[in-house]
Parts: sequence; structure tokens; C-alpha cells
Amino acid sequence: MKRGERIFRNLLGHMEKGGVCVLQLKYADRFNKTVSFIRDHVPLVNNVINMIRGRKFFQPTMQMNAYDLNKIFLMMQKINVRDFYAEYTDHVGHFGLRIYFKWPKEV
Repeated sequence: MKRGERIFRNLLGHMEKGGVCVLQLKYADRFNKTVSFIRDHVPLVNNVINMIRGRKFFQPTMQMNAYDLNKIFLMMQKINVRDFYAEYTDHVGHFGLRIYFKWPKEV
């Protein structure tokens, strides 16, 4: 996801030394791309899924793109982040990480 990587690189460029960052990234899906395609392109499928989940009928689908964690961690390492904490996330089959890190005050 090139656009998301550019956004993250820009975010890192705006951090101050000693600054803290928390981000959440998706890296994989439980379901294959066919399921997502059907949900996004076949009329009323998303609406029925919304009703089953107790949501409003016309609630739109949240776009969630997968990121290459190797690239993300390399960007963090290049600014000398040495420690981080991560939690796994699962948003209805969208697997991700919530990552907490601090840019060191001294490099």
C-alpha cells in the first residue's frame, strides 16, 4: 500500500525526538479477496451483513488496506526506534497490529 506507506513516512518526519506514536495496521485477512469483492460489488450483500451484525442498513464498509510490516518496521528502525510494543487486533477477520513506540530523545 504505497499511499499508506507515504503517509506513515510523513508522520515519522513530523515526530519530535521523544515523541510517542500509536498506529494500527492491517496485515492480513481471514477471508479471501472474493468475499470482499462480493461484499463490495454485489447489491445488498453489505446491507444484509450490516443487519445481521446489528448495524444500520446503509452503514458503509470501512476500507482496510493491508500493509507490509517489514517496510513499516524498517522505517521505524531507520529513525532509531529501538523498542516498541504491539498488540494483535482482529476486526471481523481483518488481522492487524496496534503498535506503540517512542522516538528516542538521543540518537
